[in-house]
Amino acid sequence: MRANSLVLELRLTLSYPAKPCPVVHDAGGNTVERVVLGRTGLEVSVAGLGCGGPSRLGQASDTSKIESIAIVRQALDSGVNFVDTSVAYGTEAIVGRAIKGRRGSVVLCTTLAERRGGGDLQRRNALR
Repeated sequence: MRANSLVLELRLTLSYPAKPCPVVHDAGGNTVERVVLGRTGLEVSVAGLGCGGPSRLGQASDTSKIESIAIVRQALDSGVNFVDTSVAYGTEAIVGRAIKGRRGSVVLCTTLAERRGGGDLQRRNALR
């Protein structure tokens, strides 16, 4: 690691058997399996919502922000509680609006790096 760059990386290593958690039922009565995320103790859905990639919640095409927020909310309503977003994806603000009022039940995964030219990102702030 270079002295003037801070890179935090979340590595999900579930090579050992994942500890099963109670099954969650969504509003339609469907079941969503949960597991403990590594050694964190966090219970996450086995399926997560990735907000990057070619689509970026539809923002790479003509999808409105309101429609993208609806995508996130539909995933949450379906029992998904693990959401991967990043400043690099350009979807953090959309995810923030979508989870407003539900933040306590969502596990967010992101990628962070110090800003070029000397930013103010510090490890303790990143882990907040």
